[in-house]
Amino acid sequence: MQTTKPPCYGQSSEQVETWLRANVQIGAPVAVRNTQGGLLHYLPAKVVRLARGRFEIQPEETYGLGTGGSTFYYSGKNCWHPKGQTRLVIPTSEVVAAYGPPGSLDLSYGPFSV
Repeated sequence: MQTTKPPCYGQSSEQVETWLRANVQIGAPVAVRNTQGGLLHYLPAKVVRLARGRFEIQPEETYGLGTGGSTFYYSGKNCWHPKGQTRLVIPTSEVVAAYGPPGSLDLSYGPFSV
């Protein structure tokens, strides 16, 4: 079985945190990376609320966040499941190109290497 590198390959946790700290504001676009079920799926979202040490996002599709909720730390980790499979990544042109059409869970990457 051949594996491919995901569009966010090479983004370190330090790079993601630096980008989030510099760019997060109300209305800023972020990318949600979800690896549940052995598939990789990207989802566009926007920042809707800022809090101390964390912020809340509103995904364009409601299915993409799994069970973790919509609040994230500036590290990109979900506040309620920081060791979970849903994280934020930098919305580079490669990641944005990997967003599926609205409502499509079938456009996913798998198998993948991280």
